[in-house]
Amino acid sequence: MAILKKFTENNIDSLVVCGGDGAGKAAYLLSEMGLDTLLIPMTIDNNIYGSEYTIGYYTALESIRTCIQRIHQTGHNMPGRVFMIETFGGDSGQLTLASALYCGADIAIIPERKFDIQKITNRIKEVLKRKQQCIILCCEASFLSKEYHLGDQSASSEVGKKITEVTKERVRYTILGYCQRAGDPEIADIEKALFMGYYAGVALLNRITRQMIGIKDNEVIFIPLEDISSKKKELDQNNCILAEQLKII
Repeated sequence: MAILKKFTENNIDSLVVCGGDGAGKAAYLLSEMGLDTLLIPMTIDNNIYGSEYTIGYYTALESIRTCIQRIHQTGHNMPGRVFMIETFGGDSGQLTLASALYCGADIAIIPERKFDIQKITNRIKEVLKRKQQCIILCCEASFLSKEYHLGDQSASSEVGKKITEVTKERVRYTILGYCQRAGDPEIADIEKALFMGYYAGVALLNRITRQMIGIKDNEVIFIPLEDISSKKKELDQNNCILAEQLKII
């Protein structure tokens, strides 16, 4: 109620929230209190229900691609190495899986899929027989021994130690951390953000609220805030199928 009071005092009758899962829940609660509220999904994790895309996703993918490319180049000078790169994504493997597919990693470890260390080590041996290095992407939530809490890091180290125990191969670690959230935006992010912002303005002018502005089949759509607050986004099934065929997951 204190928030609503501040809005009233400042003659603000509508709010457009830009953010991820937590921001979406807050937007829903404010809308339930009577404030005209819209949400524009803005998170590199791309884990918001109802939209195929969230602002920042493509820019983060490009940041990860740059890292993987440099690791590839390093691997050519250090043959036989196993590299483990830890990516963001919260408790969703959406970003990690897409990065592995689009950016040239060999294995993706994500929280939605139970992973077997022996299976992973067998895959590493298979990759090293035909390539100079093996690159593994590990989502920050993929802990073996504990439940993930927001902000936790070094899941990759835990998994990597188990890999070393089985293979006797030393794992080289890179935790990308907050550099994934920075950098100049990719043109695809700029384009979609422009359209989403425009339609948010149109919605407010037409008194359409309690909605999220999303993207589906490259078109702008509206999703009720209640849905995005209560439902979890599933992994992209096309990415899952392709990753399985390529033995990435």
